[in-house]
Amino acid sequence: MKASFLLLLFLIVLLGGGVVLLKRRSAEPTAPASSASRLSDPEKVRIQEFWKRFREAEALRRRGDWEASVLQYRGALELDPDHERSLYHLANCLIELGRYADSLEPLEHLVEVAPLSQRAHLQLGLVRSCPSAGEVFDLDSAERELRRAVEINLEESGALLRLAGVVLVQGRLDEAAELYALANQSNFRAVEGYYVRAYVDWKNGREEPARALLQEAVRQMGRPEVVAGVPGEGDTREGDRLPPTTIEAKRLVQPFWNGLDERLTGEFDLEAEFASLESWLSRLKKP
Repeated sequence: MKASFLLLLFLIVLLGGGVVLLKRRSAEPTAPASSASRLSDPEKVRIQEFWKRFREAEALRRRGDWEASVLQYRGALELDPDHERSLYHLANCLIELGRYADSLEPLEHLVEVAPLSQRAHLQLGLVRSCPSAGEVFDLDSAERELRRAVEINLEESGALLRLAGVVLVQGRLDEAAELYALANQSNFRAVEGYYVRAYVDWKNGREEPARALLQEAVRQMGRPEVVAGVPGEGDTREGDRLPPTTIEAKRLVQPFWNGLDERLTGEFDLEAEFASLESWLSRLKKP
């Protein structure tokens, strides 16, 4: 009898809890309709058209059709003016075409939209420090942009290398060497860092350290490199096969270290080795 009573009591409590839970659920607001379903028909059409143009722009860029890419990216940005990837890739296509002044507008807008976009500041620094950029060549502006890029991402060696190059051209050799050394700490395969540090040691009368750095540059040159436009191991998607670009040809410090492994044999004349770099820096140095 006692057991039957306890069982009945348990069932009553369980039933009461179910009723309370049912009331609570009924009082909860129903889930709102998805944001997509609330869009107007013109808005849906606009979004669909944006993605159509953006995807076409991406496909054209991956084929290296820079002119056509520019048109499609601009069309996409008419529909979404703040789209970060469109702004960034539009600027890069314009850089490939040598339209440096035009490339500043999307990059500067990207910085407004995304102030912490490291790649936007990096590309602004690249444009401002490109020797063929004409009236927009401005090493002071380039240095500001590249320092900001370094601040945003201290681990990225590309910004450090570009900043070091700007400082080098401005004649601050020891500061440039320090920046190159930092870049080599995060990217030990950056041959430019060893080469320019060797040049600075040579300028300061330190021939043996200069030779040691050149030997390290040669050692790192022998390591495999990733080539633009060539997929690496594991890259199987079509989108990974990017076209070769001309970015390297537009850099401030030209790769005078190319072929160093063939030149660095036997009696090695440091003055002759660094003559091309010396001449280049003299041409670029501010009056």
